[in-house]
Amino acid sequence: MIYEDLPVRWKQKIADHLQSLGESERKTLSSSDFILGQKAVLHFEDGSHAEFRYPLLIHASELQELGLFTEHCGYHLFRTGGLSWALVED
Repeated sequence: MIYEDLPVRWKQKIADHLQSLGESERKTLSSSDFILGQKAVLHFEDGSHAEFRYPLLIHASELQELGLFTEHCGYHLFRTGGLSWALVED
């Protein structure tokens, strides 16, 4: 998914995240927002897993969702029920 396809609730989450970093003028992510040298590892309740390099993760507990954003592999939203995740060194 690309930014334009995100639900409004997630566009606001990104804007809130950027504002918390002192970036009140920006509403969208740029290449400097992704974490070089790390990867996100997700484990699903059926035993499968996924890995994404250089991610930005935003956990929205009130939505029971995890936003996983990458520069080259798109934006992904996951329900957190039955999901575990970690950021690890790449």
